[in-house]
Amino acid sequence: MDEERPDPEVLLHAIMREERKNKGGRLKIFFGMSAGVGKTYTMLQQAQRLAKEGVDLVVGVINTHGRKETAELLKDLKVIPQKWIKYKDSAFEELDIDEILRIKPQLVLIDELAHTNVPGSRHPKRWQDVLEILDSSIDVYTTLNVQHIESRKEIVENITGIQIRETVPDLVLERAAGIELVDITPDELLQRLQEGKVYLGEQSRIAMQNFFKEHSLVALREIALRLTAEKIDHDLHGMHKEWRTRERLMVAISHSPHSQRLIRATRRLAFEMDALWIAVYVEMGVVLSNQDQANLVKNLNLARDLGAEVITFADIDLASGLQRLAKQKNISQILIGRPSKRKIGDYFKRNFIDQLIQDNSNIDIVVLRQDIVSGLYLKTFPIRKKMSPLSDYGIASLGTVIATILGYIALPWLGYQGIGIVFMVNILFLSFFVGRGPIFIAAILNGLFWNFLFIPPLWNLKIDKMEDAGFLIIYLLVAVVMGVLSSRVIEKERLLSIREENSEFLFEIEKEIANASSIQHLRIAIINRLKKIFKGDFDILVKNNDNQLVFDGSLPLMKDEKERVVALWVFKNDKIAGWSTDTLPYSAGLFFPIRGFGETMGVLIFQPKYPRPLTISEMNLIQTVNQQVGVYVQRALAKEKARSNEYIHEVEKAQDAIFHSFSYNINIPLMLISSNIEELKMRVRDEDQNVDLIKQAEKNLNYLKELLSNVLTMSKLSSGFMHFVKVKQDVRELIETVIEKFENLPEQRAMHVTLPKHFPLIALDRQLLMIALNNLIINALEYSPYPKPIMIKLEARDNEIVISILDEGPGIPSNILPHIFDKFYQAEVPGAESTGLGLGLAVTRAIVEIHQGKLEAYNRLTGGAEFLIILPL
Repeated sequence: MDEERPDPEVLLHAIMREERKNKGGRLKIFFGMSAGVGKTYTMLQQAQRLAKEGVDLVVGVINTHGRKETAELLKDLKVIPQKWIKYKDSAFEELDIDEILRIKPQLVLIDELAHTNVPGSRHPKRWQDVLEILDSSIDVYTTLNVQHIESRKEIVENITGIQIRETVPDLVLERAAGIELVDITPDELLQRLQEGKVYLGEQSRIAMQNFFKEHSLVALREIALRLTAEKIDHDLHGMHKEWRTRERLMVAISHSPHSQRLIRATRRLAFEMDALWIAVYVEMGVVLSNQDQANLVKNLNLARDLGAEVITFADIDLASGLQRLAKQKNISQILIGRPSKRKIGDYFKRNFIDQLIQDNSNIDIVVLRQDIVSGLYLKTFPIRKKMSPLSDYGIASLGTVIATILGYIALPWLGYQGIGIVFMVNILFLSFFVGRGPIFIAAILNGLFWNFLFIPPLWNLKIDKMEDAGFLIIYLLVAVVMGVLSSRVIEKERLLSIREENSEFLFEIEKEIANASSIQHLRIAIINRLKKIFKGDFDILVKNNDNQLVFDGSLPLMKDEKERVVALWVFKNDKIAGWSTDTLPYSAGLFFPIRGFGETMGVLIFQPKYPRPLTISEMNLIQTVNQQVGVYVQRALAKEKARSNEYIHEVEKAQDAIFHSFSYNINIPLMLISSNIEELKMRVRDEDQNVDLIKQAEKNLNYLKELLSNVLTMSKLSSGFMHFVKVKQDVRELIETVIEKFENLPEQRAMHVTLPKHFPLIALDRQLLMIALNNLIINALEYSPYPKPIMIKLEARDNEIVISILDEGPGIPSNILPHIFDKFYQAEVPGAESTGLGLGLAVTRAIVEIHQGKLEAYNRLTGGAEFLIILPL
């Protein structure tokens, strides 16, 4: 039973993968074995059908390659002009991603997914442009050939003998909602090539002599068919497999270029098994050159692009580090590469592969053959050194010479046997400066010098006494063991020292955060701390409470408009970009998003003094600092917002108190005025010329009473003075009562009322709901031209009742529609004259919400506005 239960971590991975696939736009890939099979043509055919169905689609980029039948299908489709990018005194056309994101169509057609963009573009690769478009909830149709899939790269190169330079990560295929295989036979493709339907002129002949060979096309077609079938099976049964699988793969990688093959092989195996996989890099004290560091970053990025969880950590022993992580992550298979050759030192220690097999009896160890991967095992030197191995051996040799000279000096006091102690001390001393290989060579040299120059007979390697020979052998063994152990202890100590320095740095950062009195104070403190660790300048940009990035940085770099655009892109997309990355790499700075909980709080900028890529540990350190800063900024902005809201709340309370007091005080003189008007009406005759003035005064008084009623109601609702009583009412009778008030208006207006014959009684506050209906009818009369009628409908929908008030006025402009229910907001509608305080709709919404209902407003298709009071039954 327990074996059948879904594994929580694997299930979470499956859910996250589905969320990523469903998030944003949908991707469809038209897939084929090579160029010329008709992918672009098929994509355009489908686009034409969708355009006729009314789908809002545009053409981002299409390469017809001179094919007339393909160009014909572009007719009647909206084409986004490509953007010109200048590079090396020439101009090139590229996809205009900014224009696509601006107009935001429903679907965009983008040909040749594996295309490499011209330097100066936002992303180096077109597939990165496509991912950004998808993240903006825009659907994409694109084309792709099988040779451009990252995990199949080496296989295709072995088949065709041609190096593939443009690839697309397999994760892009996983993101696809659909893959349509466009397939023809190799014979048909070769016939098309001869007819000039694939390439023109001389290009066709060159293609047939190289890539387009029949046996290569047969193999490519088989790979394309198999990959499509795997993708379909993976999508159909992926979730079920995720629930049942227990497989977790781990691959060990280094800065070697051969690690890329190992990563791709692991990806293919993980996809076939539908398993999670981890790519691991163990820092063993190696000081990498700039090129090696760039290769390592490239390998780690490749693993991420192919869907691996990337983990880096420090350990002086590769086998023990992998073993510890395998137990933590419950790994079922470890993939490693077989070393190309054994080194001298390897014969004096346990074999790495044997050690892994022996120490991981419950884990399968997969060793890939030498033509798949080589160079996994690297020579390890103390982390403090920046010298070459040749320098290490020179130091070891020099140490041997110095020990020999000291031995000659001490010989009268120590004797030739005591000189062995001098050489032993020399080995221990050298272990502080050189690695294990030089220590081994130094021990051999010391033994030879001791025998040749000090042990009788002198000046030859012959030893007369057996005890001297035994002593020499014991010396060699002890020297090698002590030197190697000392070297390991020193390496481990220095790794721990680096960890301690990083921990101390992060502790100081946390203290700065805890003691920071403001965001500005924290910003200055963090920048100064980072400058002491890294060779370069830093700056921090933080957003405001309006979610806008504030450009008040001190770096001269941020005065450049291009760099500001990069900062905005990083803030918006929550991704690292800039120098040494694959996104906007031509920027002068490296930009990190500062993340809070669920949102981006700002951007951290690093401007290096030297063009050296950051190491993995340096990147991790900056990311950790970023996280700490993000938490502080989020907390600080939340406090600032809370203070602002508290201030607004206090102001509103004061306003409500004033309105409440004002409403009660003005009610008495209004009652007296009303009484005076009634008395005047009794005294004058109908033919008196003052009758019209009295009626106008009465109308204005009624209008003033309505305003006062809204002010009083709003003040009561806001202050909590309103007594709210829900009693079952007949809503039809309530509506009729409200309408009666408008029957004696000077400008008689038709009201079309639609009420059902039978309707259930509803629990509500009669007086409050009458005020709400009264306000909506007054609003409809005010914004609807005379003599257009007002329509009122009552109906039941599911478990709700809906009261609709419709007019035939100019409607509500879309820019003010979200604000019409705000207090004191007066809409300026063309063709209508508003004379209120802007409280009627705000009061109505408050009343409806007290009844746990909703107040909604829409523009009618036939003209005019519609207001809906939706109350639960």
